[in-house]
Amino acid sequence: MSNFYSLSIDNGYISLLNIEKKHDTYIVLDEQLLELSELDTFLDDKKEVYFSCDLDFIISEQVKIPVAIKNKSTIKNYILHQLKKAEPLKQILFNHTRLLKQSDEESVLYQVDGMDENEYLKSLEVIKNWEKIKSSSLSKFALLAISNICIKEKAYISVYTSVNKILVLAISEEKILFSRSNIISSPTPESLQLDMIGEINQTISYIQQQYRDIKFTAIALSGQMAVDDRIAKQLLMLNTLPICILYPNHLVKNIENEEGQSHILSLGNLFIPKKYQFFPSSLLGLKQFNLLSTILLGLSTCILLTVSYLSFDEYSKYSDLLYSYKTIKSELVNTVKRTKTLPLDDLDKSLNHLNIAEKHLKNHPSDIIILFKPLITLLKPISWEWKHSDATLSLDVKFEKDFHTLSDLHDFEMQFNKLFKDINSTLTLSNTPTTDYKKLHYQTEVKIISTLQNKNSHKGRVE
Repeated sequence: MSNFYSLSIDNGYISLLNIEKKHDTYIVLDEQLLELSELDTFLDDKKEVYFSCDLDFIISEQVKIPVAIKNKSTIKNYILHQLKKAEPLKQILFNHTRLLKQSDEESVLYQVDGMDENEYLKSLEVIKNWEKIKSSSLSKFALLAISNICIKEKAYISVYTSVNKILVLAISEEKILFSRSNIISSPTPESLQLDMIGEINQTISYIQQQYRDIKFTAIALSGQMAVDDRIAKQLLMLNTLPICILYPNHLVKNIENEEGQSHILSLGNLFIPKKYQFFPSSLLGLKQFNLLSTILLGLSTCILLTVSYLSFDEYSKYSDLLYSYKTIKSELVNTVKRTKTLPLDDLDKSLNHLNIAEKHLKNHPSDIIILFKPLITLLKPISWEWKHSDATLSLDVKFEKDFHTLSDLHDFEMQFNKLFKDINSTLTLSNTPTTDYKKLHYQTEVKIISTLQNKNSHKGRVE
């Protein structure tokens, strides 16, 4: 949730809105129409500000740039050079956007919008604390933003009026094709209204003639004249385009019926895209300085918190280890006290028993039987002899089997030899077949004889 101000300068007056944002909903807390001198008493330095104004000198041109120029800084300097040719005495502040349509094979077309930076800075002086400026732009972009939110037409004309001022935009694909701002002077309110209607009608006719390839489908009225039905009827009589009223009340809460028309531009400030915002170098430098300060402050805070956390974490680990050590030490002392201690003679007997058991279990026949498992699974031995002494161990295994065909005998013999070969890669064996092929009787004898020294060294190599 955030609370901020949105204000626009129009005809020497300021439209001021105090707005609260909850998630994606805008709520108007207060609205005022003020003179410039009254603004200071309403602004709170702690709140962010959205700002727009209208100026006497505004640039809206399309500039061609050679396709060979690619660097962003060079493009900006090239545009500034072209603008300076027409206005050499002005300090120009501008934004530029590449247009989708290509002017020709040798150049690229850019839309350039700008103003006299010094004149723009004077308008910004109504805000004392520039650090809080969140968005800053021109009135026509505020009108463009809110028009695109409210009107869902491909091409249309948006007309805003305030006292004796008219702002007309020709909008296509949500972009400004043409804009005109004019002040009408008339002796009476009746003649002023007629003159403004005439000016609007002439501007609309010019737009339709200038952009004949674009089909405009509506005229959207907003501002002071939008609340008078007679104006809409007269414009409808003079034009073939349908007339509609820009209705921003659905975008915000707590704004009543026609009140929204008095704050069209201030409401439009909320929706201006960044590409249509303007920040003079002095304001941009201040914002960048504040941003850098905020980042450095945040980074310093993160480092401090990280170091504090790591220090606390290490201390916690040390405390936990110390507690574990004391606990284990206490349990060990208690265990020693409860444990029955054997005499030295009993311990020597147990040690001798373990040495003898280790000696005989180390060369147990079950260790080799496990290795012989593939052969035993294939054919059960008819005899098994195992001998073991302190110096040597030997094993003699005999296999026999009768077959009905020579082919079966041959297949079995091949299978047996393959399994034997796999086992022989682990043990040192001999295979002595005495097969009688005439009687189809398979017979072989597998032996292993090795010294314990060789066997132990063999095991060491395997490991």
